[in-house]
Amino acid sequence: MRPILLLHAWLRVNHFIPHQTCTSQPPSNDDGSKVTRKEIDVNRNDIGFDKTSSHFGGEPPYVTDQDYFHKQMADILCLAVFSVFAAHASGAAVKRSIEIQLTIKQQQTIVDVHNELRGKEGAADMQPLVWNYELAEMAQEYANRCTGRHGNPYRVPPPFQHIGQNIWMASYAVPDNIRQVVDKWFSEKSDYTLSNNSCKPSKACGHYTQLVWAETTDIGCGYADCKDKIGWNLVYCNYGPAGNLVGKKPYQPGPPCTKCASGKMWCYRDLCA
Repeated sequence: MRPILLLHAWLRVNHFIPHQTCTSQPPSNDDGSKVTRKEIDVNRNDIGFDKTSSHFGGEPPYVTDQDYFHKQMADILCLAVFSVFAAHASGAAVKRSIEIQLTIKQQQTIVDVHNELRGKEGAADMQPLVWNYELAEMAQEYANRCTGRHGNPYRVPPPFQHIGQNIWMASYAVPDNIRQVVDKWFSEKSDYTLSNNSCKPSKACGHYTQLVWAETTDIGCGYADCKDKIGWNLVYCNYGPAGNLVGKKPYQPGPPCTKCASGKMWCYRDLCA
């Protein structure tokens, strides 16, 4: 493998971080009574949606992938890429138009937990996720609106044609251990059947399927305290490219890394890197 390819792989693997639908009013139960629990995730859609749509405005979320790499590769390239990586990582310090209201630690945890759960799915083609600042800025902008709703994206950052989105709402501040937000979405796995690619009747599972969508490669999230406006705090996560496509399962079951996409030459933590 040429040195430049090794360098690119190392940067992808070691990408330092500086994976549904809700209403603007607190939701109600089927009988009209108020939902009193402190944390909600609402998904108005079943698995799958129009492949040509932009997966906002009430449609399922999106996914992202972070490419991990073997530690030996990092050791080999460490000195060679130090200056390049330093410049790459310094992008996190650049002043951006929208300030992400998640700490560096929380951002890293979101990526790590997504990849941990994705690697345990028994998927033959699962890719890892990486943090994407453009997706994060878009997520933060939506969170700042304090609507608790999806909306039409004003832009879709390249190279994606469509992006997806998960929303978490709670009456308390986002936890320092933000893992519980991702775990909450993943808990919908018990309401999903891979063999027929469907949710249980009256159940939502689109957060989960987006989280484990094998072809998703990037993620970016934002947080906003909207208690004074709508009574909820919000976490938005954008995924690119979008998952939950009509008629398609989130991943191919099988031994890890046996059906990786072209160009994925390594298997690390059961993810195609």
